[in-house]
Amino acid sequence: ERGSVSEALTIYFSFSRISFFITILTLILVSAAIKAATHPFFFDTAVPIYCLLFPTLCLAALKSISINNKRSNIFPITQTFVLGVVLALLYGFGLPVAGVIDQMSPNMFANQRFHGGSNHIIFPTGVLHQYLPKDLWSVIRVRNIDPYIPTHPAEVTTALPPAVRAVLSRAGHSGRQFNPGLAKVIGPQAIPPPPGNLPQASFTLVAWEFRRLLDTIPTPYSITFALLDGLTGDEVWRRGLNAHDVTITKLSQNDTAICSEPNAPACRLAVLPPPPKILTKLAAFAPLPIFLNEDESSKEVYCFGP
Repeated sequence: ERGSVSEALTIYFSFSRISFFITILTLILVSAAIKAATHPFFFDTAVPIYCLLFPTLCLAALKSISINNKRSNIFPITQTFVLGVVLALLYGFGLPVAGVIDQMSPNMFANQRFHGGSNHIIFPTGVLHQYLPKDLWSVIRVRNIDPYIPTHPAEVTTALPPAVRAVLSRAGHSGRQFNPGLAKVIGPQAIPPPPGNLPQASFTLVAWEFRRLLDTIPTPYSITFALLDGLTGDEVWRRGLNAHDVTITKLSQNDTAICSEPNAPACRLAVLPPPPKILTKLAAFAPLPIFLNEDESSKEVYCFGP
C-alpha cells in the first residue's frame, strides 16, 4: 500500500543494500591502501559508518510520503524537533564563539583559530576567555621541545608523497602539514616520524593545555616557551618574536620541574598545578603551528588538520 509503513521500510532497506555494498567496497579499498602503505596512519572507521548512515539520511531527506493522495509531514515541528535545532545551533555556533570548544567543533579543515583571537570573517571565537582566569586562558608560544614529541604540533609532512610536497612548494606552500586532531583522537602512534631535514615547528597553546602537556609528556624533557602579552592578536603577535623565552626542564617523574627564571611570569604560570580534571575531560584545544622565521607581514594561520 502506497504511503504505508511497509513501503517506508522497503525504501529504507533498498538504500541499506546500496550502503552495505559501498561499505564493503570501502573496507576493501582501505585495507588495500594500508597493505600498500599508502595510508600510513590508521583505518578510518568514519567512512563505513557514514555509509551505513546513508540510508537513514536519505529517508529523512524525503520528509514526506503520499498517503491516500494527500501530503503528510513525516517530521512535524514538535518540541523535540525545536530542541534538536537549538542544540545544533548551540554546538555549531554558540560553543565555538564562547570559546569553550576547539577539537570536536564543526570547523574541520577550516584552519580556524579558537584561542588568541578569531580569524573568522564574521564570527568571533573565545569571547569568554577575557572574562575567565588568566592562568587558564593566557596564550603560550612554544619554541622548542627536546626531545621531540609527535603530538605537538603533530607534523605529518612525511606522510605526504614527495610529488605532493613538490606541487605544494611550487604553489608557494612550505610543503609541511600538521594534524593535531589526529594525534589527539587516535594517539601519537598515528603521527609519522618528523622530517629530519627541517627545523621543529613552533606552536601556541592556551595556558591550561600547556600545563596539561607538562603534566603528561614523558621525562626527561626541556621546553623553551614564552608567555604572550595579552589574550588576542594576529599571526605576527602569535609568533611572539619579541616575547621573552624561558626554559623549563624536568629530569624524571619524581623530580620537580625547574624553570630558568623562576620569577618570570611565564615560569610562574608553568609551575602551577595541572588544570582541573573536569576541564581536561570536557575540552581539548589544539596546538596551532607557527614558523618563527616567516615573513613578519604574513597574517595567515598556517595549514593544520582537523
